[in-house]
Amino acid sequence: MTSYPHVVFAAGTSSDYVCSGVYHGSHPFSEIETLTVATHLRTIPIAAFITLHSYAQYWLYPYGYKSQKSLDHPELVGEAAVVKNIFS
Repeated sequence: MTSYPHVVFAAGTSSDYVCSGVYHGSHPFSEIETLTVATHLRTIPIAAFITLHSYAQYWLYPYGYKSQKSLDHPELVGEAAVVKNIFS
């Protein structure tokens, strides 16, 4: 799934089993894909960063990994709808 350092994994959302489709990695940036992206992003200016989770076809935005909504939740839902319409 991911091995970014800021995510707190909730029960049922990821796995510590290495053969799982939702394996979260052993430690931050432990997976080569995550490390490669992080290394590259440190070399360029960034205004926004979006990842596409094609495995489950979910649009995940900040706080997407827990039930608490962010302060800008309505704006994030609106932006997700715009992107969904582009790809639909």
